[in-house]
Amino acid sequence: KYIVTMKPTACQFVVDELTRQGAMGACRLARHKYGYRVFQRLLEHLMPQQTAQLVEGIMLDCVSLSMHRFGTYVMQHVLEYGTDAQRERVIAALMSQIPKVSMNNDAC
Repeated sequence: KYIVTMKPTACQFVVDELTRQGAMGACRLARHKYGYRVFQRLLEHLMPQQTAQLVEGIMLDCVSLSMHRFGTYVMQHVLEYGTDAQRERVIAALMSQIPKVSMNNDAC
């Protein structure tokens, strides 16, 4: 609720804490059964330059996240709210793994 009601600049401490944990922190959040919703709200309400490091962290594992029960929703949000460059990277990664992704029930 905090992320939705506050100004993007007031939420910077959340991004800072997550980026302090490195790329795996962002991936862990995207896979967590409640954390993925926090990630979604960050993508919806913060400025792209604020979420760029978080998105970069999950790009390292975007195909796996796209096929994860909760991570798929984060990747769908990247496709919806991310920058054009971020969208292109996700699409390229998914296209390179079409046989693998197409056989997964959770894939975006």
